[in-house]
Amino acid sequence: NLNVAKSTHVNLQILRMKVRLAKQVRLLTGVGIEWQNYRFQKNTSLRTLPDRIQIYQDTLNFSKNKLTTQSLHIPLLVQFQTRERESNSFRVAAGGYANILLNSWTKQVSSEKGTVKF
Repeated sequence: NLNVAKSTHVNLQILRMKVRLAKQVRLLTGVGIEWQNYRFQKNTSLRTLPDRIQIYQDTLNFSKNKLTTQSLHIPLLVQFQTRERESNSFRVAAGGYANILLNSWTKQVSSEKGTVKF
């Protein structure tokens, strides 16, 4: 279970591009970097196995318990607008995002083991 109040997500859009496909249709894309901090409510731990990551309930009591990820973010959306000029137009976009994981780590703080990062 996540502690939603303490979990954070930051997205820094480095490059944004619009490509005109038709009078009222655009392709939106770009590149960004994303950081996410997932803070766990309970004493959840992660264990790396050869073919997967196992999530289990730990016996230690953690004062801090979080998973941090850093990824490359690539949006690919098709935007439709009601008029040719964007300033006077209603716009709607649909599409998806690709995320490429660059780095991830956990940090757990307990009175028994101190600070453990991996």
